[in-house]
Amino acid sequence: MRTEATGNSQIEVHASATVLRDRAEITVNVFCIAAGCPSLVLLYLNGPGKATVRHERDVKTLSPGDGVVVNNCMCTHPEFFEVRVDRKGVYAFAAIVGKIEGDVIKSYDQANILLVFN
Repeated sequence: MRTEATGNSQIEVHASATVLRDRAEITVNVFCIAAGCPSLVLLYLNGPGKATVRHERDVKTLSPGDGVVVNNCMCTHPEFFEVRVDRKGVYAFAAIVGKIEGDVIKSYDQANILLVFN
């Protein structure tokens, strides 16, 4: 698992993952440095295969280039995702957190996650 932060300095996101045989659990934590709460988290699948992602009661099958969007205040609690993949390999995800005002992303941060399924 690899976590890398990018973006600007108003939001800081950290992601961690635990791989358990045929599934993984991803936790996204957000630290609000400036006033205002981030209102969006996107868990984005870069590839290579398909993945089924569960967040609370919502389940979505993702192909490379797809994502799951959660609209919550994340300063008070982490977001948890369960991931199941369709085949063995290395899967690349990005957890992107942003503060949206109207149609404009005012601030964001990103954590990259590599999951290895043997």
